Amino acid sequence: MRSLAFLFATATVAVAPLSAEPPAEARITFTAKRVTQAKVTGIADRSSRRVLTIDDPVRVASISKLYVALGALRLVEEGKLDLDRDVSDYLGWRLRHPAFPE
Repeated sequence: MRSLAFLFATATVAVAPLSAEPPAEARITFTAKRVTQAKVTGIADRSSRRVLTIDDPVRVASISKLYVALGALRLVEEGKLDLDRDVSDYLGWRLRHPAFPE
């Protein structure tokens, strides 16, 4: 599980649409116990020219899918996950689509 924690340790989020000015960016690196680094750059509100702060809310978007996929592939490499096996075996309960139970 240590490798999974590493995969989730960094997240980068763009919070402004693309234009001549680069988007604002919030970057936080953390371990299971604490935030190890927090860095922000850019403008949070272009009309008022307010600078982004670490406390501004941001969208995480679909980056979590990338980290989950990388974590799953690492587990496959370590022999802890078999992509051809029924996921129900890992969950501990039967997972089925109601329209396609088999």
